[in-house]
Amino acid sequence: MTAPRTTPTRDLAPSPDVVLHGLEGASGAPPLRGAAKVIHLIEDTVARTLFILMFGTLVVGVFWRYVLDQPLTWTVNVAALAFLWMVLIGAGLPNWADDHIQFDLIYERFGRRVQLLMQLVGNLVIVVPCLLILPSSVEYVQSLGSQSVTGTPLTFSTAFSVIVAFFAATALHRGRIALLVALELCGRGKAPT
Repeated sequence: MTAPRTTPTRDLAPSPDVVLHGLEGASGAPPLRGAAKVIHLIEDTVARTLFILMFGTLVVGVFWRYVLDQPLTWTVNVAALAFLWMVLIGAGLPNWADDHIQFDLIYERFGRRVQLLMQLVGNLVIVVPCLLILPSSVEYVQSLGSQSVTGTPLTFSTAFSVIVAFFAATALHRGRIALLVALELCGRGKAPT
């Protein structure tokens, strides 16, 4: 009888350098430092603030509509925009410390070179669509014009500009990782693990 096959496991204890506002880097990613840490903290703070704004606006809207029987039209728009911005800004948070969900059952069974190829393909699957959709997103946001969103000082083009920022930031970040992986595949550097 043979012993059951085991796969190497990573130490899941977070590094004290990676813990930021409760987000723990369990993936073995290097700790965030300098500008990356500052950007991550800003994103985290903005996403949390937008959640509070969204929740508060919904409570105010429900109170005015059902208790005072005087609906406020602006609360729906502010809550919807806060939700959109919160989701698109918050979606980037796990990327900084590489804390997104990973299904690595198959990945862990391969050697470093095949893992690097998988990383390269995976990142390109994200980067290419983001780059392809970016020009259309810019065109769409510009087409929204200067009409203001009801109950806010924002124009529609400003309100939806976060979509362009999301695609651009995602393409840049994942493109940088793809480049580092490609350099390691060519023997010219070390990709993030």
